[in-house]
Amino acid sequence: MKKSLKVLISSLMIALTFASSQGIHGMEDSSERGEQGVKRPFVYRVPSVSDITEDPEQKKRRGEEIRENPFNGCPKEITAMVLQLAAIDECLNNRSPVNILLVCREWQKQIEEGFIAGKTVKKLCQEAWYGVPGHEEIYERFLKSVLIYRPQKGSEVGMITMRISELGNPLEGTFDLSQCGNVGKYLSISTGYRKGKKQENKKKLEIWLAPRFLIEKKLTTTAGHFQCIFGNWSDKAPVGIFWTWGGSDDLTWYDYLTRQNYDELSTDNLYEKCHEAAGPEPVDYMGGVAESKKFHVHFLN
Repeated sequence: MKKSLKVLISSLMIALTFASSQGIHGMEDSSERGEQGVKRPFVYRVPSVSDITEDPEQKKRRGEEIRENPFNGCPKEITAMVLQLAAIDECLNNRSPVNILLVCREWQKQIEEGFIAGKTVKKLCQEAWYGVPGHEEIYERFLKSVLIYRPQKGSEVGMITMRISELGNPLEGTFDLSQCGNVGKYLSISTGYRKGKKQENKKKLEIWLAPRFLIEKKLTTTAGHFQCIFGNWSDKAPVGIFWTWGGSDDLTWYDYLTRQNYDELSTDNLYEKCHEAAGPEPVDYMGGVAESKKFHVHFLN
């Protein structure tokens, strides 16, 4: 997908950049202003014979043609497609599309309300930002997965099922454990990965469910603290589980399980999975580990 986007966008990206600079910075001119007080760009040209022989009206028309933004001449459908694909491409390259969104309300509307192949452009941008393209099957199964709270082992009494797809952000969301007794006092379970200390988690065990493609996408930015283990993260393990202490300032301090496939991860509760995890040294997660016995992640087909 990334390669095809670059091919589609490259031919019109110069025009898009030109239009963006107009919308954000205005158009500068060293000699005169336009009708609405916006400065026009000064164009450096080599004098020609026509400069001498043309009458003033011809020169004026030619000057207007030079100043015209070629992007404005595109059909609306092409303009929308280029804007939308450009926004997605920015996200693929870990750049925010905000510069495109801020040019004008029309561009913002095209991106926020547009559809491509049945998906909103906003959703496609989000997926591109988190590294989904190329890993759609893994992502779809991740979305179908559930976190199961079972207060009594072997019993369905009081059991609660929480779907990853129902999180506000399936790749960076936190499960609501307030409905699971008092476990939220000791435990936090989220998708994504730890980026810093959260005040509300300073006395909690944090458990993170992170797709491999997400960590790989952000390995040189916000997921840099996983570089030391990523080389040994098995390709057969599409999702890793990480255990961190909420009160720690050290992002490199975590236990991790990155060698099991979806079916293997689904075989036991998070307490047992913690005992299968690797880590730099034994960690005391206080009451959170005991409470994790009540939770099980099931990665559905």
